[in-house]
Amino acid sequence: MLTLWSDSWSKGHGYVPWRDVLAHLTPANALWRPGPQRHSIWAHASHVAFWREYLTASARGATVPTQAEIATKNFETPGDAAHASPELWRGAVERVERSQRLIEDALRDPAVDPDVFGGLVAHDAYHLGQIMLLRAMQGLKPLM
Repeated sequence: MLTLWSDSWSKGHGYVPWRDVLAHLTPANALWRPGPQRHSIWAHASHVAFWREYLTASARGATVPTQAEIATKNFETPGDAAHASPELWRGAVERVERSQRLIEDALRDPAVDPDVFGGLVAHDAYHLGQIMLLRAMQGLKPLM
């Protein structure tokens, strides 16, 4: 699982890795939504990072967000493109990368039960696919 997880950031195995999927996007690309009540790439990236952080904290016995915090931080974005900057988007991508490392560190830690992360690969694959679809809907260059 550790190899599969680590490779999902930079190598991929028959799929585009997270690093490449999130690279070279403008804040406007990242915030674009196909319609009302639909999530943007930015929202999916925030959601993935949030739940990775949550699961890692839970697995290590640390404090996890409250239901109120979950409601406000899950799928969080800065709003519209007018309120976003390349620096904010870069920070969102760096958060996903940090969360990638959090999981890697937890998977290496013998004190952490790796079963806690069992569903995370499927969860992240779903959101990676959603992001790829959003990229395609915007007419962005295909990856692979």
